[in-house]
Amino acid sequence: MGKEGSARALLKFSSKKKLVLSLMVSQEYSCFLQTDICNLSQQKVLDLFKELAISHGFTLDDLGEGLFRIKTIVGDIDLAQVDERTELRISSARPQELYYLKESLDEDLPGFGFEPIWRGNLPLTQRPPTFSVAQVVSTEQINDVFMRIRVKADDVERFFKDHMHFRVIYPKVTGTTPVWPYMNEARRTIWPSGDQELLKPIYTIRQIDEVNRTFDFDVYLHDDGPTAEWSKRVQSGEECGLIGPAGGWMPVADKMLFAGDETAIPAIARILENLPASTAGHVFISHAHPNARVDLKLPAHMTLEWSQRPDENYDALLHSAKVAWEETPDYDFIWFATHKNTVRKARQYFIGEHGFTNDNSYIVGFWV
Repeated sequence: MGKEGSARALLKFSSKKKLVLSLMVSQEYSCFLQTDICNLSQQKVLDLFKELAISHGFTLDDLGEGLFRIKTIVGDIDLAQVDERTELRISSARPQELYYLKESLDEDLPGFGFEPIWRGNLPLTQRPPTFSVAQVVSTEQINDVFMRIRVKADDVERFFKDHMHFRVIYPKVTGTTPVWPYMNEARRTIWPSGDQELLKPIYTIRQIDEVNRTFDFDVYLHDDGPTAEWSKRVQSGEECGLIGPAGGWMPVADKMLFAGDETAIPAIARILENLPASTAGHVFISHAHPNARVDLKLPAHMTLEWSQRPDENYDALLHSAKVAWEETPDYDFIWFATHKNTVRKARQYFIGEHGFTNDNSYIVGFWV
């Protein structure tokens, strides 16, 4: 996350007093978009964005003078209250990251009853800046629970850093030739609909091969999941789309506490493999399928505890994490991912009661 720099970006609003508000932004945040929210009360906007921030593992910070900010790992989401409306501004260091922020909001805001009309300096391109057409290199069912997919693209290098997540894009209708999205003059991404509709679920980048310019991701084989069905039928050489990187990062700390269900295994595995040998801590993983367990490489001073979940009691995972914290409350970082209802309780416990922040915790709902 970037630190606050010395540069100031001026946001000008039309109001009776010709109000000009200055927002402190990072020097590298040269890319921005903004829009007006006029059809919702200012309090309603704050309530909605507070809930939105929490659902993605962030916070809505009050900067004073009617300014509010959600700071993410790819840029800032700023709200400024002026007269009876709210100005929404997003800013990032690079067009790709700005586009990712915009797309995330374009998905969420219609649910609030608001369709944004963006203005700013995001370059207008034929394809979305974070979109790539990729080829499936191979598929491999690694156990009863996961299918591993390897993909390759001409511009795949942008996934080769510490980013964790991306979206895989494929046709909803089996056997359909994909029609890929494009950007219109208003910088809105136009996605095909009807029989050409595309699905775009989020997955974790599991392994990277920089030499062959490929990366792998593991698909959890839900009984009725559309991506699970796609992973079973897709063949080497077929096209799919990639969008991202899409958030998440590789945390490092001296003592770490991990807790997640089976859908979190790929992310936990990748983080563990990249930790320093000196890292200490504990890992809790709950699973419903008896054959969900995989071999995980842990630093020597970390311990791993698997537990089979007999029902949908995800709170048992939180109980294990709480007990670990209460026995030795000296963890430097908490990583927790499971069903969103349990995640709300985890955020209340670790952030609300024990003072963890978004700098030393990652607590998100993988299941919706």
